[in-house]
Amino acid sequence: DGVLALHLSNKHIDLKPVRVEQVVYSLKHRYAGTMDLFAMMDGRPVVVDWKSGKAIYPEAYLQTAAYTQAFVEMGHGPVERALIVRLPKDGKGSFEVGSIDPHEQGILHDLFLMTMELYRAITKGPKAYANNGVGLIDPLEGYSINAPLGDLERAAKRNKEIAGRI
Repeated sequence: DGVLALHLSNKHIDLKPVRVEQVVYSLKHRYAGTMDLFAMMDGRPVVVDWKSGKAIYPEAYLQTAAYTQAFVEMGHGPVERALIVRLPKDGKGSFEVGSIDPHEQGILHDLFLMTMELYRAITKGPKAYANNGVGLIDPLEGYSINAPLGDLERAAKRNKEIAGRI
């Protein structure tokens, strides 16, 4: 019946896959990716991202928050929690689980958007990006700041201030 059993910290969890390797996208924020798994975990909707590295790195939380937000924007309903599960490469040792609750989801998605903006600015070149204006999102104030910036230092400083308050 498509039910997988996971044993996390000696707790039996029923995981029923609904969508596997699902392409997700945000038209609003202009990004896309492939979400590993959308499932029902003990009857609750969750997004799961599998990792096979040595650890769960901080950027995995941003990536998973972006997948989750895009999935919801596509009209697939609410997601109660997102999980990042690191599996040991050699099958030996323990695995690691990171969790994103709904409150953290919004904050992490905002940080993902800030990171994406910085990446776009760097790859376009600071002068070209500054001449076109920079759109920043302030997650605490809930508004968009669109203004031409002569340099990226003010944008980076503002993003650091916002991140420091989160």
